[in-house]
Amino acid sequence: SKLIRLHTSAVVVSFLVEFMPPYGKPKVEAVMKACPARTAAVVVAVLAVGFSAHGQEKKKPSPKELTRIVAQGDKLLAEGRLLEARDSYLTVIKEDPTNAAVALKVARVSEQVQDWGGAIAAYQIVAANTQGAEQANAYAGLAEVYVRSAKYQEASDSARKAIALNPSISSAHVNLAYSLLRIGSTQEALSAARKALETAPASAVAHATLGE
Repeated sequence: SKLIRLHTSAVVVSFLVEFMPPYGKPKVEAVMKACPARTAAVVVAVLAVGFSAHGQEKKKPSPKELTRIVAQGDKLLAEGRLLEARDSYLTVIKEDPTNAAVALKVARVSEQVQDWGGAIAAYQIVAANTQGAEQANAYAGLAEVYVRSAKYQEASDSARKAIALNPSISSAHVNLAYSLLRIGSTQEALSAARKALETAPASAVAHATLGE
């Protein structure tokens, strides 16, 4: 639907702004503030300006080349070269900004280097472009990263979405309980903590929420 396409475009813009070079950010951020409901075509046009080297467009990589870049990123990751691996993945995302599989790799590497903003942006791409269990895991990942960023309202919202899709995700229940406690929703937090203990009986957070 049109609304879904617009939402996806907004998520993609937020993700790419998080990682784009400094000289490209002001142009994209200005468009986001002035015209939040621009179509995907306009978004792509603006991003092309931000990512091109001072306005010079580069030849787009072929699908085969993108596959090679992902493999290169995987190799760098296996060698422990996390930031270089993420740069490889980001190259692919810039060309294919709805690629949930590669965005998930970016999210996980970003978590490892404790770049919470990058992880949030990447998980948002995954959540916007998956369904079912994959989407549930993406929302659970978002809840975890939002907690680490001390964004507790966003954490609780994401945790609820994860639980609605897959009630068995223990981390979502734990993060829901913790985030609700932090925003002052004590009774809801207690209820969420009891649910958390059903899926994660050893959760220290859930036990602490219940005062045990």
